[in-house]
Amino acid sequence: MSTQAQIQTDMAVLVNISTEKWPPRQRTYFGSLTISSPQLGEAFAITPVRACLGVMDLGDKRTMEYRITAREIAEDIAREINGDSVGASPAATKTPW
Repeated sequence: MSTQAQIQTDMAVLVNISTEKWPPRQRTYFGSLTISSPQLGEAFAITPVRACLGVMDLGDKRTMEYRITAREIAEDIAREINGDSVGASPAATKTPW
């Protein structure tokens, strides 16, 4: 399977139990991600997270692509959110959204 195909199928989710509304989380490697919060009567909300390719500038007009897994991205965002308040956790999934 090619790297691009692996990235398209690599998926994780953030499970949020907090009703707090967070501003979108910015990442240089894919842009912004808005974390879903549970609605009234819901115990949790799910935000799907996909893998992506990062690009490292090596200088002299050379770059190197590297894979960032969906789980790594979800864990990074959960760490940031949970530093503000407890509520989101990453979970691996094979279910397409």
